Amino acid sequence: ELGYTPMTVSRVVNELLSAGVARLDRQGRARWLRMEKPPADTWELIKPRLRTPVKRQFWIENAAALHTKHLPLTGLSALAHYTKLADPPQPAYAVSSVQLDTSGLKRLRQISEPVPGSCQLQVWAYTPILGAKDDNKAVDPLSLILSFQEVTDERIDLALEELRDHFPW
Repeated sequence: ELGYTPMTVSRVVNELLSAGVARLDRQGRARWLRMEKPPADTWELIKPRLRTPVKRQFWIENAAALHTKHLPLTGLSALAHYTKLADPPQPAYAVSSVQLDTSGLKRLRQISEPVPGSCQLQVWAYTPILGAKDDNKAVDPLSLILSFQEVTDERIDLALEELRDHFPW
């Protein structure tokens, strides 16, 4: 249903079991993964083991060329979408490696720094719209938080805290 192979799902289950955040219950032929702690506690326990979904990022000269691609917002653009943070001057969009290879985005002119009318393109390790809401206008909030792991900016930290406060847990 999520588009992952059974081998990938098995690997993730094994990692959750070895991290001690889940247990596997068997009922006949069925196997059920049961989380040991509430969602917020589970997130805090596994977050140090997780890495940013962003594999690389670059600037595209003509942001208008992406409007027909229906790519989700990411980076500061997504954070502004979810919080009271102001929109950045240039939008940022997320794309998976596969989408980058098959969509023609590689043919767009890349530039070394932002200029008026440009946008940032982040290449993600997985499909950036999994679990996203709001008609996929922005990447999912948990992945967005992971994408800012290495950033040390008080303004971003405050926006991330605001984002976490809206989680259902």
